[in-house]
This record gives sequence, C-alpha cells and structure tokens, in this order.
Amino acid sequence: FQQDDPVLDLIDQKILGRSPGSVVPGGWCLGEPGNSTCLTWGDASILRPGTGSQRLEKAIVELLSNGTFRSRQCI
Repeated sequence: FQQDDPVLDLIDQKILGRSPGSVVPGGWCLGEPGNSTCLTWGDASILRPGTGSQRLEKAIVELLSNGTFRSRQCI
C-alpha cells in the first residue's frame, strides 16, 4: 500500500477497530473500547497481537486463498 491509501483507513476502522487519530485498542491502549482517547497506556515497546490482528490475518488468508485471486490482480 502507498502512504495515505484509503484502503488502510478501511482496514483500521473495519478490521482493527481503530478510530482516526487513535491507536488500536489492545497492548498499547489499555482503556475501554469506545473512548475517544486512550487514557491508560501500556508499554509501547511490547507488541501483542490482539483480536484485530486475527481478523486481519483471516481476511488476508481468505483473499489469497480465493481461486480467482491471481486472475484479478494487476501486474
């Protein structure tokens, strides 16, 4: 993806649950989902996969396992 690609915003919002201008809830943001800001921060040096990363992995696996993927990709 290129920088500022709209697809990245869709991934953030629909799959990872990240609002514009915020971090993905989970390892860094320990506050409750739905808050407009992260009031409680975790250790920024630790990255733990959360449910959003699992949804992203599932979406990518489904996309790549589709039998017509190669015929639809741009070269």
